[in-house]
Amino acid sequence: DQTPYVSVSEFETWADVANWALPMYTAPAVSSLSPALKTKIDELRAIPDPAKRVLAAVEFVQDGVRYFGVELGTGSHKPRHPNDTFATRYGDCKDKALLLVSLLKALNIKAYPAFVSGTNNKAVAQALPSPLAFDHVITRIDIAGKSYWIDGTRSYQRGSLDNRASGSYGSALVITPDTHDLTEMVASSGQVYDADITETFTTSDYLKPASLKVVEIYQGAAAESRRHTYASIARTELDRHQLNRYARLYPGIEQVSSYVLTDDIANNTLTITREYNVSDFWEKDEDEPNKLSYSIYAHLVGYGVDTPRYIRRKSPLALDNPIKLKHKVAIIMPGEYNI
Repeated sequence: DQTPYVSVSEFETWADVANWALPMYTAPAVSSLSPALKTKIDELRAIPDPAKRVLAAVEFVQDGVRYFGVELGTGSHKPRHPNDTFATRYGDCKDKALLLVSLLKALNIKAYPAFVSGTNNKAVAQALPSPLAFDHVITRIDIAGKSYWIDGTRSYQRGSLDNRASGSYGSALVITPDTHDLTEMVASSGQVYDADITETFTTSDYLKPASLKVVEIYQGAAAESRRHTYASIARTELDRHQLNRYARLYPGIEQVSSYVLTDDIANNTLTITREYNVSDFWEKDEDEPNKLSYSIYAHLVGYGVDTPRYIRRKSPLALDNPIKLKHKVAIIMPGEYNI
């Protein structure tokens, strides 16, 4: 249940908050940037395709700058100079946002830091104007009349700007001199957690083990999440984890070979293939010896829709990001059957 609270703020409008932040979040003049950072800008400028040039700047900040912050003193709200963030190759969300804005400004691309709230999301629009209403900083990039919301802290994102997830924040405070109110964020197609799993059991004989081939296809936010997981955890550990998942239903399962991962970076699609042998796929009925049965479980469907901890509630129930889940189980039987 919601707890009553009282809010107090020194700021009258959202414009006041934007003006407070503006001196700290304005990209410095290109002439003041370090020689090393200017060299990086020249490398980006040399990329002939404008779209690829922007993506290269985004991916450098996301993957080439470690997500780490020193939240002491003014570090709690003031970003470090882009020269420092570039030199040390680490920074928190606000450091990364200002570095990305500075890179894009040098490439003549309009970009601005934007305050968002991962805690309150859309409810931030009902809060009193205050910097404390926000807990995260991302970047808005404006190209050819279209705005893209990019989070510099989200490593392993791939694909075009159109299909990159930025988070379900709802509203943002864009830090520009012309800002007067919050801006509603339109989620990209990449915001959807899109997962598709197909399990194919092939049984050549009722007395022999069944083979199991699993094909997992991840797109959007799901591809980003899986890409991060598979880059961070050892292959043997990932194999063991998935084998144990299936062993809960089939104790006699054995892995045929390690998984095969294919990453379609252009379309932000990750495909993982696994193969197993299941010795105990068929189960004998204790009461009817001539009867065989099998068990299947579409575990993906349970993702994000588990039973909530509190059933009797007065406040709304929040779900994860928009999700699209498909779990198909196919069984190739020994012989033909009339159904």
